[in-house]
Amino acid sequence: MKMLLVIYSFFYRKYLGNGQMCLLVTMLMFQRAKQIARVIRFTWNNGKSSSRKTC
Repeated sequence: MKMLLVIYSFFYRKYLGNGQMCLLVTMLMFQRAKQIARVIRFTWNNGKSSSRKTC
């Protein structure tokens, strides 16, 4: 998570001059973060439900 923040801040500083590019990068990073969060939540929920159900 910290690494992602470092990369994000690097990109942010790099594209700060170009506002549109900055916005684009922000949007892309946000979408990627949401995807990752969804995957993590999905696997976490699956793990919990599978451990709860002892079939």
